[in-house]
Amino acid sequence: MKKSVLAAALLALMAAPAMALQVEVTGTAPVISENFEAARTRAIEDGLRQALRETGGTLSAASELAEKYRPGMPVAGKGDIRSFRLIEERRNQKRVKVTLRVFLTPHKAGCRRGTYAKSIVTTKFSYGGEDVLQATAGQLDGLNTIITERLTEKLGSDSAYLAALPWIDADLGLGSTSLTRERVRTGERDRGAEVRYLAEQSDSQYVAAAVIEDLSLLPPEGNFLTKNFNDPVRNFSVTLTLYDGLTGQQVLRRRYSEQALWEDSGAPLSASNPKFWQGEYGRKLDSLLDSMAQDIRLYTMCRSPAARIVAVDGVLYHINLGAMNGIRKGDRFEIRHLSDFTGKGELPRKRSFPSGTFMKAVQVEEDGAVLRAEGQPSESIQIGDLAILQ
Repeated sequence: MKKSVLAAALLALMAAPAMALQVEVTGTAPVISENFEAARTRAIEDGLRQALRETGGTLSAASELAEKYRPGMPVAGKGDIRSFRLIEERRNQKRVKVTLRVFLTPHKAGCRRGTYAKSIVTTKFSYGGEDVLQATAGQLDGLNTIITERLTEKLGSDSAYLAALPWIDADLGLGSTSLTRERVRTGERDRGAEVRYLAEQSDSQYVAAAVIEDLSLLPPEGNFLTKNFNDPVRNFSVTLTLYDGLTGQQVLRRRYSEQALWEDSGAPLSASNPKFWQGEYGRKLDSLLDSMAQDIRLYTMCRSPAARIVAVDGVLYHINLGAMNGIRKGDRFEIRHLSDFTGKGELPRKRSFPSGTFMKAVQVEEDGAVLRAEGQPSESIQIGDLAILQ
């Protein structure tokens, strides 16, 4: 009885979700090992992610909601998804395709900080081991460079939120998980200092790095008569790390995984060829990069833009944010000092503290601005201090 009442209530919600935004999307996924249910789950997740990308919602709920789906049963929403219906499902031996009607929570005007573009620089993706590097031989040669370029393009596709700077053509290993606290403590490597230096040299507020961890190729499924006619499956896993370039601290870490039919395995088609990205594996890879860019955008959207003081000219203070970041004449900044301290596990860290001085932008250029203090500025303000938009 309780279950029927709950189902009726959910159906009522889905029939007319109050103040909900409705979108219709199509999701697809390959059939692997003849597991049609798993393929349907991945297709639903693909559709939900598309709906969330269209509205700027957070993508984290898509996977969990897709796994909760049962034929004929309503699915209560989570996060930005109020509810969804599967209105059509089509399948063949290689692919499942679903059409979803998704009801989303409309976003309000958003945070004020979303109107200011935060600068970000991406370092070249690295490989998580020799076996991963060896897997790139042939068609995937130079994959780390290619997907770094594509991610940078996606980050810069909406200049209202992010100012994507040219990516750095060097594998700095910032995304690696192998750095131990002991190595940091003994001074062998200070990753935070490296991030801060890199951010300072590139005039960026955030630094993104990633490690490709799995490119393994799985053999075709089937018996000795059929497997020669089936496509193999290739994995792709990557871990993204986002750093605050001003403090050097890690602020976001997320792992992304995908699996797709390797349809072009016998053709001389490399990842540098645009046709590669039209195939099953390339499309899944591109969708995964969309998810990475969206997660970075959502994290940084409502954070306060932060600039560095790069020059002092009498009573005028020059910062490294300008019109390209949305800075306007009259914008108000709090000036903060940076200091070193030893954090948990004896890790070296940076923190900021107020100087007691506020300034306003009196001149704005494309990549910089000039500030002037409201009243008498603190005598301790110097190059390298932070200017936080209020």
